[in-house]
Amino acid sequence: MGHRRWLEANHPFRHQNNQFDGTIELRSAPIPPTGTEVLKQTHGTNYIPGKAFNSSKKRGRGDVGSSVTQVFEDADNFENDDSIYEQENDDGTNSVSTQKQLWKKRSIFFELPYWEYNLLRHNLDVMHIEKNVCDNLIGTMLNLEGKTKDNLKARLDLKDMGIRQELHPKEQPNDKYFIPPACYTMSTPEKDLFLTVLKNMKVPDGYASNISRCVNLKERKLTNLKSHDGHILMQDIFPLALRSSTQKQVLAIVTQLSSFFKALCSKVLDPKELDQLESNVALTLCHMEKIFPPGFFTIIVHLLIHLAAEAKLGGPVHYRWMYPIERYLVRLKEYVRNRAYPEGSIAEGYIADECLTFCSRYLEGVETAFNRPQRNYDIIHNAEEYKFSSGGRFVGKAESTVIHHKLLAQAHRYVLLHSDLISEYRRDFLVAQRSANNNIHPTPRIEQRWLVELFPEWLLKQVRR
Repeated sequence: MGHRRWLEANHPFRHQNNQFDGTIELRSAPIPPTGTEVLKQTHGTNYIPGKAFNSSKKRGRGDVGSSVTQVFEDADNFENDDSIYEQENDDGTNSVSTQKQLWKKRSIFFELPYWEYNLLRHNLDVMHIEKNVCDNLIGTMLNLEGKTKDNLKARLDLKDMGIRQELHPKEQPNDKYFIPPACYTMSTPEKDLFLTVLKNMKVPDGYASNISRCVNLKERKLTNLKSHDGHILMQDIFPLALRSSTQKQVLAIVTQLSSFFKALCSKVLDPKELDQLESNVALTLCHMEKIFPPGFFTIIVHLLIHLAAEAKLGGPVHYRWMYPIERYLVRLKEYVRNRAYPEGSIAEGYIADECLTFCSRYLEGVETAFNRPQRNYDIIHNAEEYKFSSGGRFVGKAESTVIHHKLLAQAHRYVLLHSDLISEYRRDFLVAQRSANNNIHPTPRIEQRWLVELFPEWLLKQVRR
């Protein structure tokens, strides 16, 4: 919540209190503190290791909203307030006032001499952010137990905030509540249609894992998704799979999120496009606030608004996300044989792998990691005489068919126009046609028509000679 702060000052969303959190937003976007400011704010912070003392008294539901508002107000007042640094301790040192203190400890990285001036001090991992946003969407739209962000507590929050009366839970005579369906709630036929699309989806080899294994049509669930599965679903699959399974405003939000992640994960980033991307994601989050309950906006969802700004400092996300790290950690875990001494097992396995890699570079006639064929490798026995530079094999049951004259002519023409073995004949044919039609200037389109209409008969005469 609170993403209207990143909109323009005259944007109409700022005054639509009932559609958002019940307040009119007039504040500007917060300015991220510099390293010097953070170091100044954490100066004199006394950190006591261990768990802090917690009062046994629980806060009421009505106290939550006021507490969150107070935290944001304190954060706004904390910046450039020099009075908070003037408290003097008994030993003569200065410390931060405990009434306005927002930091519990100072990061150990500030011991480095350059950390104060480092612009990108903490890198946000796009891989886990994308995965968590995908899980939030799936759990909420499919209403998965334990994963949905739309439950009774979320609806009671709407009631306490006094917004979106049409979604407030209605108490029944048997002391139960009826939760009205929202625009993002899928009906049973819509769930079946959406999950059937994912179940029957076919993708190229190496593009993604077998996502159909995660689909449970009987229980209408989508579980056990890996991080890369969420990456593929968010960027490519959701905008198409949800076209007939959800309402237009929800589909528009999912499409905007998909476009945001796809642009953010590009190999080449334009700083001007990143500025537009930052403003677009702020508007997308505001549209999400109008539809989804407040419980949907976890800290991970809020971090979307900072990804474009970090891309300006850190460059493309491919060099900063966790995919290569996670894959390498899986490889190291495979080295572990004795769980009592995992470090030694990893060291021994790493040395053995290095030795095998070194030896395999000097072995001939033995299948190694460097000459091993691909998983779908198709051997072409007579590659020199093969007319086309592509291989393959038959898949499925063989069927007999009769080729009609038109299809046979098309296949014959394709071979004549694309085979490299008769490329010299095609050049001689074009030279002869230009000589015979020296009164016109042939264009590539005219030459292509000559090849299609006249070349087969001309080649037949040349062969008979």
